[in-house]
Parts: sequence; structure tokens; C-alpha cells
Amino acid sequence: MKPRSNYMNQVQFSQLLDHVPNLEIRKWKDEDIEMIFRIAYWCGLRMIEARRLHAEDFDLEMKEVYLGKTKTRKEDYAPIPNIFIPDLRQYLRNKKGLLLDPQPTRDTVYKWLMRLGRMLKIQALTTSQEITGEKTKTHIFRKSIGKDMLYGTHGKKASLPIVKKHLRHEKIETTIKYLNADLEEAKDYWNT
Repeated sequence: MKPRSNYMNQVQFSQLLDHVPNLEIRKWKDEDIEMIFRIAYWCGLRMIEARRLHAEDFDLEMKEVYLGKTKTRKEDYAPIPNIFIPDLRQYLRNKKGLLLDPQPTRDTVYKWLMRLGRMLKIQALTTSQEITGEKTKTHIFRKSIGKDMLYGTHGKKASLPIVKKHLRHEKIETTIKYLNADLEEAKDYWNT
């Protein structure tokens, strides 16, 4: 049986953010790393999208962030949830240019997440992707917000089509497979 490691719950997410200073990174500010992780979570971003963001990419009035070229589109935007806008506005108040300058490599971010996963015993960050068959390290925030939307963690439960739109998937089948949502929906049916 495959480990269930494509999700990080809210307690784990909070612990992860709280432990960023324990990484003792000198090149970037802890608050910037924490915010990149929060942006990746709330906006449903891949880490490659989050780590190349500039302060100027955010339009808080339109509630969206410009991503430029992504894995699936020549130009892409991601929604910014209302619940996250006050924190984001405060963070961006005096920011200009790259949020993480210089831009960290994929491997650097991967190592941060692995170290945090080991520190906190977060299965989603410690289970080998060869075992899970899923991209969990650099997609963990994206997968977690999708599941949290499906579970109703932040209020009202979202339907799969809404989660699909938030994650910017082309097909609902991708979202179902991505979140193992078919099993969750079946379990949810029996729990109501």
C-alpha cells in the first residue's frame, strides 16, 4: 500500500513556517522564505512559480498574481484568496523586485523542504517520491490547498470544479488524480 503523503495539514503547515528560522539560512530572510511558502499554499502554486515572483506581479485589487509562462500556459494568473490578502498586503508594502533575491534554485528549495520535513516528521516531505509516485516536495503546498478546499478547512467546502480552477488544471480528471480526490469524495459522502 502506498503511503498517504500528498497532504500537509494545517498544524504541520504552521509548524513548518515556525521552523524556517531553524534552517539558519543566511542568504535570504526567514520572513521571505516563510511568505513564499504561504504564497505557494494560498495561491496553489508550484514552487518554481512561487520562487520567481516579483512584488510587482501581485494585483491585490483584482485578487490575482501574474505568473508569466507556466508549465501549461504561455501566460498565467493565479487567484489570491480574500483570507490571505491582508497578510500579503502587509508583506508587500515595502517590497520591490524579486521576493527571493537572488532566486533560489529548485534544489535549494527542495533541500529546505526535506530538512523541515525531517525536523517535523512530516510524511509528505520525508517519503521518497519514488515510493509515492507523486511530486510532493515542490508541489506540497499546491496539493495541500487543493485538499483543504475540498475538505472545507477554511470554511465552505469547494467542489472539484472550483478546486480545478484554483489549481489551474485543464481537466477535472487531472485534479481528481492529483488530489486522490475520488477516494476523498466517496469517504465524504458516507460521513455526512
